Amino acid sequence: VTLVALLLADMVNVGDVGDSGATVAREGINLPLTTGEMYRLDEQPQSLTVVNFFATWCPPCKAEMPHLQSFAEDLPSGVALVGVNLTDRDDGVAALADFMETYEVTYPILLDETDAVGTEFKVMSIPTTVLLNAQGEELERIVGPVSEDALRSFVRKYE
Repeated sequence: VTLVALLLADMVNVGDVGDSGATVAREGINLPLTTGEMYRLDEQPQSLTVVNFFATWCPPCKAEMPHLQSFAEDLPSGVALVGVNLTDRDDGVAALADFMETYEVTYPILLDETDAVGTEFKVMSIPTTVLLNAQGEELERIVGPVSEDALRSFVRKYE
């Protein structure tokens, strides 16, 4: 019964946009990319960064991937999109490589191998998408799968 209640509570939040009305400061994202290079949020020139937390085994994550890729192919000016694979919660780098090939992901994917960033951002369910300003402060978050239209609306508020 408790599990059912938790699942139902989580389902209520699917796709909800959270707006706390105030920014939430976050530590800088400093993670390796799937290419082996390091990504540092504080070195990025964009005024807004969309960060999508996901795992390859997650059905809603799979469902939103085509929307994220389409968004990535026509990013608004001054906006970046990065994916954060919760590697510590996932099925390994081979599964991630297959996932990226299957969904033809071309935007940067970061590897959160120790779950440090997922923990810092308090990612309790996936997918979770957060919008960060140029200072790395969280402006809003969406818990659950997101569509391309929702992403565009998400960033339009801050352009």
